[in-house]
Amino acid sequence: MNKLLPLLLLGIVLTGCESVTERVRERFAPVPPKTQVFAAGKKTVFSAALLAAKQTGFTLQRGSESDGTISAYSRVRPGDSVRAALQFTIEVQLTAVTDTTTEVAVRLAELREGELSTGGGEVPLREHGLYSSYFEALERNLAGQDAVKSVPAKP
Repeated sequence: MNKLLPLLLLGIVLTGCESVTERVRERFAPVPPKTQVFAAGKKTVFSAALLAAKQTGFTLQRGSESDGTISAYSRVRPGDSVRAALQFTIEVQLTAVTDTTTEVAVRLAELREGELSTGGGEVPLREHGLYSSYFEALERNLAGQDAVKSVPAKP
């Protein structure tokens, strides 16, 4: 019986190793951006993307139309504990696929400070509702620009 217990513990440990390494690998693997392709030129998508960031509660930090990049941050919100704070950052990369289509790649990160359990810092987000909110705002802005362009001029 004395020799059976260590063998059982070893079996349990080895069985769980695969799931542990998978979780560790997932935690340290880079988070891929969420992407969508839009039927508009890069310049048009860039102005709509800037407006979408503002509409979803972000403040522009950097933006370059020639590079097709936008960096923005949200306001600081109180965290779960008394002295904790929470903020989101968004990185947008625009790539012209053709003259009339543009790919938009978005990465979100969460900045937590003062959290005792996590230690704070920046955490890339694989899934979050802000992704869909941002893409929906971008689609609305592009649809609004098309509507403005298609309004007939007065004679």
